[in-house]
Amino acid sequence: MSQTMAATEFWERMSVRAPGAEPPGYRPTGTGLRHALAALETAAAVPSAGAIRPCENYVITTEADGLAAFHVDPARRRCARVAVPHSVTLAAAAAGLPVIPESGAHVVVVVRPWLSMRKYGDRGYLYAQLDAAHLATNLLGVAGEFGDAELRLRINRGPLAVLLGLAESCREAHSVVTLRPSGRVVTGVLAGWTVVDERQAGRGARVTPLEAACWAQLAPLLDEGWTGPSSPVRADTVVAPHERIRVSVPFGVGATWSRASRTRFSSKGFLRETVPADLVADALSAIQVLLPTDLPAQPGLHVSMLVRRVAGLRPGTYRLTGTGKRRLVGTLSDALVARLCMGQNHIGAASAVVLLHTARGDLVDSRRLLREQVFRAGATAQLLYLGAATAGIGITAVGGFDSAQWAHAARLPGDQEVLYVLALGADDETAPKLDRFSSAYAHNES
Repeated sequence: MSQTMAATEFWERMSVRAPGAEPPGYRPTGTGLRHALAALETAAAVPSAGAIRPCENYVITTEADGLAAFHVDPARRRCARVAVPHSVTLAAAAAGLPVIPESGAHVVVVVRPWLSMRKYGDRGYLYAQLDAAHLATNLLGVAGEFGDAELRLRINRGPLAVLLGLAESCREAHSVVTLRPSGRVVTGVLAGWTVVDERQAGRGARVTPLEAACWAQLAPLLDEGWTGPSSPVRADTVVAPHERIRVSVPFGVGATWSRASRTRFSSKGFLRETVPADLVADALSAIQVLLPTDLPAQPGLHVSMLVRRVAGLRPGTYRLTGTGKRRLVGTLSDALVARLCMGQNHIGAASAVVLLHTARGDLVDSRRLLREQVFRAGATAQLLYLGAATAGIGITAVGGFDSAQWAHAARLPGDQEVLYVLALGADDETAPKLDRFSSAYAHNES
């Protein structure tokens, strides 16, 4: 290739193009899409590392001509019926999804890893999976307001990837939330939405060479999903709560969940104050909420809380799952907490730090088990967010941290790997959100 041709191609890669004319409008004939859009409107507001939001949503539901697929963007309030290469019914069955009533819908949560990985490197894939877990869990809870809802992680991702053109657009199916409305009529939900027909617009999104190169390295590492018999759905906790957790729960799947979701927020910082133990207990009780999923009964994910400034509790590590007694630890300084969170000084004043951890073998022995454990961590974090919102205590999730040093500081067993960290405390409304300011603040980059 000549130097001139190379320069031309390089310039073209740097250029951007305005979108073409809007496709023709589409009038949905079924009620399943309306139920899905109503749930997504509330459920989409979840924590996201760096506010990147690397997830997308597809809805499979019944239209006049049979099962159809829609791409849904809640942020832009845009919904598009998309072209599919073959029968949606056959693809859904091959993926292990159950048959739905005409008013029902499957919402496929899709991850675009590149959006997180271009900022955070390889760890961005973990962040993208945690973000997807937050979204899928919140969608499951909100959807319960309209009837029965269930979440499947053990799906055969191959048929969905082919149906929706995911692989060629560097995306992967994360999970599917199935909605079976109970008869409640959803009205007015399409107001303010743009609904179009993109079946003649071709398939697949524009992919840059950098994203394609990232996907080429990532794709061989991903599991293709569950190919055995469908796992039964059962309502259970995603972790095994310790007996010290309160019996009462602050919310449940349905309307109370939606209210908690609307008031949830991430603290930008914490005041250096001692917080009441009752508020902490109320927030933590959320991990008892039962979620209808296809995950097995043996969770393997553990929750521990490192208490720093909580009224009536001595500093130490408290096991919140399984069995185990409190382990005394020295009081961690604000500077040390910030350092273990990769220099995030706004975490230093937190009154308590919650660690979500699992055996390292669960993360390296099986790609499927890795996906499930990361989902459990993200789901637990979402429950804790809603519990904190209900209790009125500040909370923020931390993705950038030194796992080994946190495990050592909390006196965790030697085989434990920390997957996720959440800080609890008195919310500081004046603090800036520093992870928005630089390329990867939480990784000590500038």
